[in-house]
Amino acid sequence: MNAYRASRIVPSDAMLAAAQVDAPMMEAKVLAARGTDFKLADWARSMRLAAATIIASLAWTACGMPGSAGTVQIELGKKFSLRTGGAAQTPDGAMRVGFEGITADSRCAKGEQCILAGEATVRVWLQRGAGQREARELHSAMGAAQAASAMGHEVHLVSLDPYPVTGKAIAKGDYVVTLTLRRGSTAESDR
Repeated sequence: MNAYRASRIVPSDAMLAAAQVDAPMMEAKVLAARGTDFKLADWARSMRLAAATIIASLAWTACGMPGSAGTVQIELGKKFSLRTGGAAQTPDGAMRVGFEGITADSRCAKGEQCILAGEATVRVWLQRGAGQREARELHSAMGAAQAASAMGHEVHLVSLDPYPVTGKAIAKGDYVVTLTLRRGSTAESDR
């Protein structure tokens, strides 16, 4: 019996490390071959830990990649929309635009008669790569600064929704801004 046991091939710890995908199963086989008391619950725990590690690694990697699920893709010159706190980026991740929120909204509500149309002020930021963010304010009123420049790009306010309605308050998180981004700058809004 000892001769048989000595001739059996038992995977070494180095072989176990080399088989990363099957590590929990290999560990179970090694323990069983060595005669160690092994429980199925231990193997299941190892499998859950390995699966959780793989999922966490994939999620961490995906969050840092351009075009992550939470980020809107920008095509230069095309309209894109953002909710308060949202961000968008070019496909290569070189340029990002974010919508911080509304700093003022005095637009004349639907159902009211106003002397002036009023305006809303939108706060956005631009960021090149992982560099510093530069904040800008855009205004909804015609003739006001509806565009701003930073980092060799111009961001233009196309629209702001929802439009105020008499008797209905707009929560800060309900605002959606529609913007365009293009290369170039407006001399008036460059700071």
